[in-house]
Amino acid sequence: RHLRSQIVLLAREPPSIASLHLAPLAFPTAAMLAVRLIALLVATLGQLGETSTETLRVALISEFSGSLEPNSKKFVNGFKNFVAPYINTKGGMRLNGDTWLIEIIDYDTQSTVATTLTEIMANITAGKDMSGDTVGPIHAIVAATSSTNGPIKAAAQTAGILNIHASGGNPTTWSADQSFAFGMHLPFTTYTRGPIRMASIRGLKTIGIIRSWAHGFPQASCIAALEWARTSGLTVVGPSVAWCKANKDKTGECNLVTSGGIERCICGSQSTVDTLGYKYNIEEIPTFYELDENKIGNGLSVGNVDNETTDFVQNMFADMKAQGPLPDVILNFAFESHNTLNAMWKSDYAPKMVFGWQGNTAPKWSEDSTKVMNSTHGMWAVGFGQWHKAMTFADPLFGSNEEAVRLFGVANAGAFLDYDTAGAVAIGPVLYKVMKSYVSPNLKTMTLTEQRDELRKGVGQMNDETMWGLVRFNRNNQNSGRDTAAWQILPDPDGTLVDRCVLPSESAEVELQIPFPAWDARFGCLAGTQNDIFECTACVSGTQNPNKTAGLVQTQCTVCPDGVGTLLGSTGATSCDQCPAGHSNEDGTGVCNPCQTGTFRATDSASNPKCSRCAFGTYSDKAGSLSCEPCAKGFFQSDQGATSCLACKVGTIATGTGSSMCDSCVVGTFVEQEGKTLCESCSAGMTTLQAVQMSGSKKIVYLQGAANSSTCGCDEGFYASGGACVPCPKGMLCPIGSDIANLGIATPADGPGGNALKPYPVAPPGGWTSKAAPLSVYACRTEDNCPGGAPESCGAYLSGQACDQCDDAYRWNGQKCMPCSSVETTSVLFPVIPLLLAPAIILGMYKAFGDGIEKWESWQNSAACLLFIGLNHYQIANIANNCNIELPAGYSSVLDSFSVMNDIISIFKPECAGFAGFESDLITKAFIPVFLLLVAVTLKGVSFIVTKGTGNVKYHMDSNRLTNVFMSLMFTFFNAIVNLSLVLFKCSSNPNGEATLSVDYTITCWSSSKWQSMLVVGIICVLVYIIGFGGMFMRVVFIAPRDSNFGDRGFQMRWKFLFIKFRASVHWWSMAFLAKNFFLNVGLVVFTAGIQQMYWIMTVVIAYTVATMVFMPFRTRVANFAELASGVSIIYLVSMMTWFVDREDGTYDAGISDTSKALVFMPLVIIFFMILYVAYLGHHPEKLRVTRAKQHKYAVEHIVNFGTLTAHSKEMSAEFFNGVGEWDRFYIMHAAEVFAAELKGKPKRAKLVNSSSGRLEMLDRAILGGSPKCTVSLDEPRVGAHPGESEAPPSDVRGEGGASPIGGGGGGDASPEHGPGGVDGLVGNQDAVCSNV
Repeated sequence: RHLRSQIVLLAREPPSIASLHLAPLAFPTAAMLAVRLIALLVATLGQLGETSTETLRVALISEFSGSLEPNSKKFVNGFKNFVAPYINTKGGMRLNGDTWLIEIIDYDTQSTVATTLTEIMANITAGKDMSGDTVGPIHAIVAATSSTNGPIKAAAQTAGILNIHASGGNPTTWSADQSFAFGMHLPFTTYTRGPIRMASIRGLKTIGIIRSWAHGFPQASCIAALEWARTSGLTVVGPSVAWCKANKDKTGECNLVTSGGIERCICGSQSTVDTLGYKYNIEEIPTFYELDENKIGNGLSVGNVDNETTDFVQNMFADMKAQGPLPDVILNFAFESHNTLNAMWKSDYAPKMVFGWQGNTAPKWSEDSTKVMNSTHGMWAVGFGQWHKAMTFADPLFGSNEEAVRLFGVANAGAFLDYDTAGAVAIGPVLYKVMKSYVSPNLKTMTLTEQRDELRKGVGQMNDETMWGLVRFNRNNQNSGRDTAAWQILPDPDGTLVDRCVLPSESAEVELQIPFPAWDARFGCLAGTQNDIFECTACVSGTQNPNKTAGLVQTQCTVCPDGVGTLLGSTGATSCDQCPAGHSNEDGTGVCNPCQTGTFRATDSASNPKCSRCAFGTYSDKAGSLSCEPCAKGFFQSDQGATSCLACKVGTIATGTGSSMCDSCVVGTFVEQEGKTLCESCSAGMTTLQAVQMSGSKKIVYLQGAANSSTCGCDEGFYASGGACVPCPKGMLCPIGSDIANLGIATPADGPGGNALKPYPVAPPGGWTSKAAPLSVYACRTEDNCPGGAPESCGAYLSGQACDQCDDAYRWNGQKCMPCSSVETTSVLFPVIPLLLAPAIILGMYKAFGDGIEKWESWQNSAACLLFIGLNHYQIANIANNCNIELPAGYSSVLDSFSVMNDIISIFKPECAGFAGFESDLITKAFIPVFLLLVAVTLKGVSFIVTKGTGNVKYHMDSNRLTNVFMSLMFTFFNAIVNLSLVLFKCSSNPNGEATLSVDYTITCWSSSKWQSMLVVGIICVLVYIIGFGGMFMRVVFIAPRDSNFGDRGFQMRWKFLFIKFRASVHWWSMAFLAKNFFLNVGLVVFTAGIQQMYWIMTVVIAYTVATMVFMPFRTRVANFAELASGVSIIYLVSMMTWFVDREDGTYDAGISDTSKALVFMPLVIIFFMILYVAYLGHHPEKLRVTRAKQHKYAVEHIVNFGTLTAHSKEMSAEFFNGVGEWDRFYIMHAAEVFAAELKGKPKRAKLVNSSSGRLEMLDRAILGGSPKCTVSLDEPRVGAHPGESEAPPSDVRGEGGASPIGGGGGGDASPEHGPGGVDGLVGNQDAVCSNV
């Protein structure tokens, strides 16, 4: 269907091949190609067919001469001289293959319309020209005039000839009765409609209208403007009653009317309103102002300015202003439009928009002949009319409006195509389109009348866009196809004024520019202002302009530099000043703005031009501050430049003003509200806690900055019980957040610290609690035994109370539980081997320990003594190791290795052989002495039987000797026996107040059934082993000095173990030895604290060692030295062990401190009393003389006895000397050294000898110069003895065997100079002595 319509169209109007031109069609390329080929074919066939050239004759009626000829000349030029030739040049108009060319016949009205027009119409009807010559049938008339439109329309209607008028904008002159007449001009009453509507769209609200009565054009146009204002919503500011009364005589239609009781000034008539077809009542609305220029000034004089007319218009503006703000819009329809413009200027009134006829509002329309105004005054004014060259339309003839303008300029030497000329030019495209589209193809075959009528109907069908715009004729045949044009006088960038098309919007070249520039903006702005071309505006705050600026030049006020400016809100500044205090210009705006909140400026000094930010902890909440305020207590600000302070969040406080940050509540405190100054403390024993993720698990830790009381939980050292936090039981650890309720989920797997998320009271490392009493702590032997934590947490293979019991098939090695070997679990190692060893040991000792008293000082016995000392040393070291302290593992393991010295049976691991447990162990060990006694008795019995049976006495075992063997074992291991006997009473204290056996922590002393069941055994051991054996040994030592006892060989052998090691003078030292071991063990019974036990051990050992130094009790010097070394070693050992003692929270600090202070002063006390003693003797010399005399008597008596022995038998003397013992020989040698040095001057070793004393000559004087008379009495002090000398030795100095072999001992008289030395030679009676001398 589409192809067919295109082909039909082309068939009706086949184009030339050269000019074939098809718009793209909306179907595929193949279809387009087919259409083009068909069209080309149709065109070619049309040209090849029969064609003819026809003439379309047009009568051109115009004023070709006369006074109106200048007005009509534009019409004539446009139609006759331009468009008609252009059509013919393009090949005419094609119609059904024929070419129609336009032929124009001129008809001049010669300005005498009444006569000439009749003749003209007669000639046109007859087909004749102006001269009456026949030219051929006239098809149409083109009226190129504005003065004879009416007569032409009437005459042409009568003749039935189409007449098209190039003008005729007055709508009242057109009627549907004149059907052959068509007017190209749009109704001029619509000229103002577009601008008024646009003003309303652009937000303008009011309008003032000024009408000239001097011409019909403004009269009708202003009536129409009231309609457009009314329908567009603009408020008309009309004349007041007062104005009307004063000025109506200078108007044409302004009158006072009363309507509804209200008097109004009405300009205009209702009849005109009605004629134009509007529906408003003019007496009920504000109307326009009016002036009749013929009655004012110098009369109607277009293009001139006169003061009276200007003043009259100014009076209009004054009346408008009296009613309110001056109108936004002024419609200037004064014929003397310059006076209206001048009145605005003089009144300094610049509406937002000025529009009007204004002499067609050409670019320089405002230049008046009187030179009052220039083109600047009229810029931005809006003019209106039929058409504008810049409007954009398509055209069937030219292609476009733009092309028509261009071609017209080419044809007329660049002449401007104005809208009057354009109206005539537009007739050409109308005829072209009508011939092309709206007349019958058979036009040439019609009669003239039919042709004229066909043309009329074709024009009437026009509804097409042309270079004049859309041409569509209304019912009165006046063109109404589009809105009228409006243009605005605007400057080009180079300053050239141009009328730019602004309406209608769809055809405008630029947008309507509002506002109309103010007058000062046109001619120069004052200092303190700036020009945006449209108005002079005061320099805004922060800017200044010290100079006047040129008009219509866009200028700007300069921004004040930083530090100076203008106050906010001040305008029109011509200079910038220093900003006052509290203000600054630092943001580039030039405004002395108040310092923003958060900043301040204390002075207006130029050296400090900027506002400073408030410091940390301060704020400013007011603009323009001179200083900042410190944050109140409970508030903080951590930023500079703050406008307010923030309340300390929950969990934090600020105790002072001006805080830059809040302090978190310390651990144990909280605050639940914001803005607080103090934190609240948790209840007693409580602190703040939180659960945190640590190392992959949650854990309770201290919380700093707690925000509520719900974070309070029990502090470390407390636990929750019964809704309160109570102190942690002694010896336990209570981690933070501990709760007794959590013990229900406690397991050893929780580790030493317990459950990290649900804490509970835990045993510390080295402590143990039971599930039955989880708050009762027992101390353990080591931390390895008890790692701590949940109840009944034990180390590997350990169980029982305090984890002190190895599992079955395990044994304790002093450090940990070790698995029993296969040998240890059999009965071979125990008790078989001990049963076999015991007889062998006793037999061996019986064999080895048979020496008589004469061999007690053999090297073998000396070595045995040293071994005895060493054994006892390590027994004591083991006792020290048993103190209630925990030593480092390596240290303790060394000391543990000596436990065999006190517990030799442990070598055989009886616990692996089924003898585990304290009861079995105690009974087994308690039976050992009995067992050994039984073995000894058995051996005695066996020997008796064997001896009797064989008769060989070598098998006889001496009872005394066998008793010595058994008692030697008891004496040697007396430390172990006492330890065994007291083991039931050696208890260790525990944090829970209970005491447990030091050797077995699983047994509670005094109260447990196990302990009580062994009490009888313990008492028996004490009675038998300690009291029994100890008492027996004491009695033996006590009675030994009697001749009947120690002189008995059997006594010596039986009790040899008590005396063989010690010097005869200190034979009782075995009791000191036994007492030392007894008291060492008793200390561990009396004292349970480790520190007490160690100080006790040091006290006992120090006392014993000092006694050893004093008495040197052992027979050999090396034994004494070994014993002293052992004592010193033990003292150092135990003192160093105190390093590892737990101070037990300072329990013993006061006691130790007091004791230490007492010990510091003890030597001073002793020295004090010794001084008193020495001073006493110094003041009582007789007591000293008596004492020395007794000493001298005793020494002389026994020295003489030794000399007597030597004199009688050197062999016996040597035997005596060698038999007294090493330490006695040391003392004899020491005395000999004194004699050698003091009497002979020959000391054995370096020694100070007082040779001035005369003692070296005493012996010589006594031997050589002494008297033969021996009358010295040894019973009394010598006569003349020097004060302080010792008394004479006892009188009986002779030995039991008679006279002394010593020959002379110094003899001599008892003269003072000889001294007492002579008595040394006295032996026997006096006579014998004298005889020897």
